[in-house]
Amino acid sequence: MINDRDRKTTASKAEDLLARIKSTQQTVEDTLKTTQEVAAQLSYAGRVFRKIGDGLSWANDKIVEPVLGVIPFTKPLWQATLRQYDWFCHPSESFPRSMWRGTKNISGEVANDTANLFRKEKKHFEPSLMPLGDFSRSRAGIAALTTAFALSPALNDIPMAGQFVPDIISDTAIATLYEPPYDAARMGLTALFNKGELHKDTIYLNGKNEIDPKGDVWSVGGCEEKPNCTAEDAVSFRIKPSLMHQAWSLSTGRGPFLPDYVAVAVPNVPSKCDVTSYGMRWRISKWFNSYPVMLEAQCNAMSNVVPSVPQSLSFVHQ
Repeated sequence: MINDRDRKTTASKAEDLLARIKSTQQTVEDTLKTTQEVAAQLSYAGRVFRKIGDGLSWANDKIVEPVLGVIPFTKPLWQATLRQYDWFCHPSESFPRSMWRGTKNISGEVANDTANLFRKEKKHFEPSLMPLGDFSRSRAGIAALTTAFALSPALNDIPMAGQFVPDIISDTAIATLYEPPYDAARMGLTALFNKGELHKDTIYLNGKNEIDPKGDVWSVGGCEEKPNCTAEDAVSFRIKPSLMHQAWSLSTGRGPFLPDYVAVAVPNVPSKCDVTSYGMRWRISKWFNSYPVMLEAQCNAMSNVVPSVPQSLSFVHQ
């Protein structure tokens, strides 16, 4: 026979089991409700992004392309870039083939526009196109992330958007996407106007100063032709890290390019230095805060010389 104690124990276990069932049921209902809310939010986000896409499409048709049409070479370059974006998101061939086709289209359109400047009868360039394949979510996601990465420096300067863009991302985008072409163009122009070589001069330098410790950027001041000079004759260099500087240093057998090691070769006293650099030194360059860049320096300190470089360009050993 079952006594009262056993009945109470059995009833207690039944109540515990019922409570667990109700708890599990509530958890399932909460999970289902959360899933429905997430699905609703994603659906709303999808509608918002579609509207943003429609707005960007309108802005491209009504504003961007008409403005680019006034600037030589930019409109075909922009249109070719958009086509390449479509090929990437709707793959119908391998990625290397798609990239090669897009590169040929961009270079072909630019070359055609350049030739049209000298043609009596203008010609229209017909790009090589492939039928678009099925939409690829993974490729579209990669394209969106890549685009956001490329735009991060501009977003970082917008007050509201900048707080959501970590500095390391925008700094990396500048160092990998924007600085290399700019530095390569300046190095190429220097070589073009200097018989295929960078500037190699003997310059009188007065010292260096680290103006951006975080970015490892240095400023070096001196005079081009004599130890003492005025503000009109003075020259100010920058020493900074860059992928192009690494490429130059490694390709010439100098090892890795380290701005600190280049700067330490310049004493904080008047010195006569053999300097390798690139960039224009015109007065108009100073107005636009564009300075020549120093890649290498070999210096010998000069005795009994007091520099007369303007205070803004002189460096005092601390």
